[in-house]
Order: sequence, then C-alpha cells, then structure tokens
Amino acid sequence: MAITLSEKPDLKSAPKTTCNKVSWDGKLNTLIISILLIADEGATLNPSVKSETNEIRLAARLCRNLPEQSLTDASKRAFVAAWLTDLLRRDEETERAYWLDIQAQQRRIQFWVRNLKRPERSLFFLQKADGRFYADFLCQLPGKDDKSGPIFAVPYKGADRWSSAENNRLVGGLWANLSEGRCRFVMVKDKHRDEIEPLLA
Repeated sequence: MAITLSEKPDLKSAPKTTCNKVSWDGKLNTLIISILLIADEGATLNPSVKSETNEIRLAARLCRNLPEQSLTDASKRAFVAAWLTDLLRRDEETERAYWLDIQAQQRRIQFWVRNLKRPERSLFFLQKADGRFYADFLCQLPGKDDKSGPIFAVPYKGADRWSSAENNRLVGGLWANLSEGRCRFVMVKDKHRDEIEPLLA
C-alpha cells in the first residue's frame, strides 16, 4: 500500500515494529506500507506527520484498508476516518483505545466503539433528571450459545472531575443492575483499569 504525503513522516516517533513494515520514498513523497499493519500500529503513524491534511489522509487511507467487512460503504469509511483522526489527536484517549483493542485481539471483547459526540441522534446516553450522561466507549462482550454478549459502557473521568460525576456512576450502576445481566457499567478514573478486569470475565 502506498500513501502520498506532502511531508516526510518522522518515523523515529513510531515503534520499531511499525517502522519495520514501512518505508519512505523521497522521490515520490510516498509512504510505502509493505506489511499489513494491525490497528494499533496504524494509529502510531499519525503522530509522525505534522500537517492536519496529511493526518486526515493517513487515517482515511488506513481506514480503507482495514480488513473489516462492514466498511464497504463510502459514508462508513468517511465516518471511521474522521473518528480515527479525532481519536488519534488525543493522547489519553488513544491509550485507552489501544488497551481496548488489545482486549479485542485477546477475544475478551468482541468489538468496541467510541461514543462520538456528533451526530447527537446516534449517541448512546443514559438519561438523568438534569440532563444526559454519555459513556466514552461502548463494548460488545463475547456471547455464548449463539447469543449476543453483554453491552459494556465505559466512561472515563479525570481525578479533577471524579467527585462531580457521582450521580453519573449511580445512574450507570442502576442501568446495569436493571438489565438482568445484559449490560455492564464501570466508570474508570484516569488510567486505573483494575475495575474493568472483573467485568470482562
């Protein structure tokens, strides 16, 4: 796969495993990907380019080449490319997405999605008395006996917002408890993931 860029990517910022699969052709201003990159390897390439246009182009091209059967429609590819670009600009969110992706590769999660803020009509939310509460990530857990697994909502909160999110935690816990095992919920504080582990079993 070849991706034309207006600038040479700084491959020194990418992991060695990723660099071993790519090369730069200076004459053609082309990034050559000789071996298919897995999702997290593709994500590490975006910080290597400074231009926003190149970042979007790279995300879109990686999206078109994802081995995902559902990405057949152009609008779906555009949606995922925009999501990838937005996600890869946020270091903390990228780290969280990497972690979820690893769980998916280990088959502890069937798939996961980022609960995007736009368009609002497509969002997953929990209703509160004074507004709506949105989880950052939604996961489909593996099922059994040809039945879908539970839906797992995972919102993240920084330490500075943890206390003010108590009502959100109560609403999320109530939603999970009333679901008869079909839904799971945990709010994660900063980078602490210990609370997630038992809910993936």
